[in-house]
Amino acid sequence: MTSIKSSTSSLKKLTKSENTSTHEENKENITIVYFDTRKNGKTIDRTNMLQEVNHYVLKYDNIDECLSRIQSIKKEKIIFVTTGKNLINVFSRIENIRQIDGIFIFSTKTNKYDQFNEKITGIFSNDDDMISAIRKHMKLIQDQLLSFSFYRSHQRYVRNLTDTSAEFIWFHIFKDTIIRLPHDEHAKKEMLDASRHYYRNNIQELKNINEFEQNYRSEEAIKWYTKNSFVYRLINKALRTEDVEQMYTFRYFIQDLYSALTLKHKIFKEYGESVTLYRGLRLTQLEFDEMTKDEQQLISMNGYLSTSLNPQVAKMYAGEPTLTSDKLSIILEIECDVEKLGDRVIFADVTSESTFRDENEVLFDIGATLQLVDKPKQTDNRVWYFKMIATDESRTIVRKYIDDHLELNVDVSPKMMF
Repeated sequence: MTSIKSSTSSLKKLTKSENTSTHEENKENITIVYFDTRKNGKTIDRTNMLQEVNHYVLKYDNIDECLSRIQSIKKEKIIFVTTGKNLINVFSRIENIRQIDGIFIFSTKTNKYDQFNEKITGIFSNDDDMISAIRKHMKLIQDQLLSFSFYRSHQRYVRNLTDTSAEFIWFHIFKDTIIRLPHDEHAKKEMLDASRHYYRNNIQELKNINEFEQNYRSEEAIKWYTKNSFVYRLINKALRTEDVEQMYTFRYFIQDLYSALTLKHKIFKEYGESVTLYRGLRLTQLEFDEMTKDEQQLISMNGYLSTSLNPQVAKMYAGEPTLTSDKLSIILEIECDVEKLGDRVIFADVTSESTFRDENEVLFDIGATLQLVDKPKQTDNRVWYFKMIATDESRTIVRKYIDDHLELNVDVSPKMMF
């Protein structure tokens, strides 16, 4: 039997372990690893440039140490940066490492490395061009990072749950709990103090944190989330990895974003009885199998779900399938019965406050629950289409779980969460 209490306990233990080097734990979703055997002013300049793009940068000049560190990274995606000269010696040892989600090369001899082209994201002779390309690739990675939990349809008795179903229920209880916690200056200060400590050596991020402290208003939560701010990066990593302590630390902003999305959700009544939304993503075969294992299962997002009113935007994020990639291109087509769902499933058109207004973004609050309505179909261009509906059935399941445990005199109050 798996309980929410034991599931939460194991999650708390997870957040405090696996710091495999002297480097501080990465609280964001992306790690840049820069490998260069040279030690000179140029490598220092490039390291500094990379740190302006991404807070967490690891610089190595020893390949064995570099590979050891890469192989220890389990919770983040890696962008690997090196020079053309170093690439020849290291490529065969990194090309199949799953956590590496992009390989960028500094070289003035771009034609020399044609044999690696299918595996390399880009070769650049100009540092500024590479930095620009890395920024774009990082946005793509961030937008692709989704974490799911599942509730299997055959589990009629919620007293005896699999780990995945316990996780599903736990996350929904967490969401309902955190939005009811005190929203005050103490919670705001706790969030900003933690952010300042993490970014204590990052001048730009410290400026952003100061700006937030001095100018932020609760009604600006959507704007701060969609502009890839420090709150966006830290909250999304915490949600994706189920870092309970970090999620609690950021409760102030999570509450504000919930309120802002709830207010904007009312606008969807103008779309009529239903609206169709689209989401493009890339899944491994294992992830694909998990999502299609049980057609009646409920699929819950462990975080915010970004979708679009425009199917072309979803196609862009799904990408074109390639023979050399282990990822499948997926498009979720999500039907939302606005009238039926009411205020029980919160999603809002955030286009007017988004940095990327041409994407027609619709953002779901934490824990959006979806269900397949048909078997996935593959098109001629090898893109998979998932027809899904947004559902509020998770509320019924959570209510049943709580009622059952109240009968057993099990404490399911908010104090058990934190």
